[in-house]
Formats: sequence, C-alpha cells, structure tokens
Amino acid sequence: PGWGITPVEDLIAFYTPTPAVCWAMRGSPILGQQNLERAEFTGKPLWIVESPLEYLKARGRGVAIIDWKANLSLIFGGIRSIRCDDIKTARRLSAFWKGHPEILVRSQKTQGRAA
Repeated sequence: PGWGITPVEDLIAFYTPTPAVCWAMRGSPILGQQNLERAEFTGKPLWIVESPLEYLKARGRGVAIIDWKANLSLIFGGIRSIRCDDIKTARRLSAFWKGHPEILVRSQKTQGRAA
C-alpha cells in the first residue's frame, strides 16, 4: 500500500495465436474489476476488450471477459453502456442483452451499434 504497486488480480494463461481461449488461476470471470466498478460509479461507458492480450495491450484499462459462461447479466448489472473496439465482441455481448446496456462499437472498419 502506498508504494504504487498494483495488487495481482489473477494469473491468466493463454496461447498468443488464440488469446480469447484462456484460463484463470483464481477463476475470475473478468479482468479489470476496478474498471467495472469505476464505470458503475461514474456512469461512463465500460470498455470491453476482446481478450486478455488486448487487456494487456490496453495497459489494464477496460475489462476482458475470461469466462463467457459466467452470469454476465449479474456482473455487468450496474453498467449503462458498453464500448467495444470490434464488432465480434459486441455481437457476442449483444447475445446476452436485448438493448440494455447499450453496446457501442468503434473499430477501424465499422462504427455504430451492435445489432
């Protein structure tokens, strides 16, 4: 505490060619719990990245879903809107929610809302 050291959230293992297939030592369903809590508190859109590798590239900003079988409605229940950088993740998320929270997509090729 006070030393600028971030506590270890979890230990995640993945194979770089397929970073969306991963395993969590502690069984956390997401990476970035502190970012989830911040988005719930501020009401700002929660950034969800495609994989733990993208989470690392984003320097720990946003959230990566580790366990897509977890109760995502419960985990993200306080979130008003979600921002994704790719349509694949947005479509996967929209399969869980029908219009709430709002899912915004911003990528190099596509901008708009997930259908």
